[in-house]
Amino acid sequence: MITPTRLPACRAISLLLLLQIAHLASSFPSQGHLHAINVPAHSGSYAHRSAAATVCSTLAQTFPDKVNTPTVDAYTLFLKSYYSAICALPPTCIFHPTSAQDVSAAVKLIGEQDAPFAVRSGGHSTNIGAASTTGVLISMDRMNTVTNVKDGKADIGPGARWGQVYFELEPYGVTVIGGRMAPVGVGGLLLGGGISYLSAQYGFAIDNVRSYELVLPNATITTVTETSNPDLWFALRGGGDKFGIVTKFTLKTRPQTLVEFGLIYYDESQIEKYFAAVADFTNNNKDPKAAIIPNMILNQGNLVGLLFLLYDAPKAPENFWTAFTSIPAVQSTFNTMPYFAAADPFGNQTEPLSGARQVFRTATLDNVTPTLTSTLYNISATTFKKYAQIPGFLLAHIAIEPIERSFLDIHASKGPAALTTPNDGPQLVIETTYTWATPELDAYFQEAIKKDVDALVAAAHKLNGKKDNGSGSPWLYANYAQLDQPLDEIYAGKGTLQRLRGVQRSVDREGLFRKNTGGFQL
Repeated sequence: MITPTRLPACRAISLLLLLQIAHLASSFPSQGHLHAINVPAHSGSYAHRSAAATVCSTLAQTFPDKVNTPTVDAYTLFLKSYYSAICALPPTCIFHPTSAQDVSAAVKLIGEQDAPFAVRSGGHSTNIGAASTTGVLISMDRMNTVTNVKDGKADIGPGARWGQVYFELEPYGVTVIGGRMAPVGVGGLLLGGGISYLSAQYGFAIDNVRSYELVLPNATITTVTETSNPDLWFALRGGGDKFGIVTKFTLKTRPQTLVEFGLIYYDESQIEKYFAAVADFTNNNKDPKAAIIPNMILNQGNLVGLLFLLYDAPKAPENFWTAFTSIPAVQSTFNTMPYFAAADPFGNQTEPLSGARQVFRTATLDNVTPTLTSTLYNISATTFKKYAQIPGFLLAHIAIEPIERSFLDIHASKGPAALTTPNDGPQLVIETTYTWATPELDAYFQEAIKKDVDALVAAAHKLNGKKDNGSGSPWLYANYAQLDQPLDEIYAGKGTLQRLRGVQRSVDREGLFRKNTGGFQL
């Protein structure tokens, strides 16, 4: 067994700062992510509380060791494990299935009683109602195995975390295409798309799925492949969780060597220059083995730049990272390590930020230039510092993630998918996140982030001579989308949203997954 190589975390970076970037895998975080927009209006009614109680009582009788209720300590601990505390709605009970048959039994009961419910994989969404409910919560945490690693594939449970997956695959000399941070759950990331350190070589995580084991809304268990059910295959490739509950992902495996992983920490005086280097990398990098996650974070009143760099080999070519290492840095550290260790560089310090309240919002921008990144820096820096004066404010964060042309070309070559991107990149996927301490600030920051990201988009449009008419790009990444971001920008391909709605209604004729869960309603 190989012992993980840990990067020494800079003492100037607080634990909160490290925790803030845990969800970047984007992740979309949990299998319930597309339950994010709202909690079902009926979920708090007497009839539906009663229906949920009936389901929970039956499940407890049938599966006595798989149900937790508010009377047990495990229930309370579970609620504290959500990435954002605003998402921790108190369910009537938590059901922990261990097989597709268990999930089928639960879905059948929920349908018979017309009970509100939700599904949770990793719980890393910051949208209220995502992977949470006041009804029946189906937690996939015990369906977390990594099995059948052979013949270029592996079976992965939806409740596994990506760090665990990579660790268990390492002895086989292979990996799969998944999230970039260890604590992120498998289920939600794969249903929303999945950006990986290896995406410039292999596309989105969904481009590397071989099949889905799925419990349909009528409780039937089926296996979905590209040929067995092309419509469901299309829908599950980035279309979210309204089509049933995935109980197993069969993923393609790829040979995996040791990797070079770097962390560079810049003070505020160098961030604009660092962002300019990101623009250059986005436009001019021709080596698909290289990947970066660029971040800027306001922490305890100080702006810092935090850059993750990964090269998919034990050592990058000589001077490969010079554009970043030539910029004066507070800390610059590179190590050769197993791939699983690169997903957890701070040694479990990213799990979880208990009690903090968070929200994020996305945009996608093209025409990536140093002028654009300078604009992103200046507007965000000014805005972030304003919030530092508010009691209870903890962190503000922006990630500007390169989406290179090779990434987009690979995705386009993999056939129809609900996640539709233009292949005329490169682009930047923007993720802005605010973190605060108290419920009294919930409404303020959930509205503030809308205004602030809209201001970034408007400024980018002005640079490019565009009118301010939405996201600034033909698509938005669902795994980073906030409550109000429109479906026709997330599922932006011609006819995509209409096809998704048709597929959803064909598999869910009674509307169970539309009426009884929150989220984006197809």
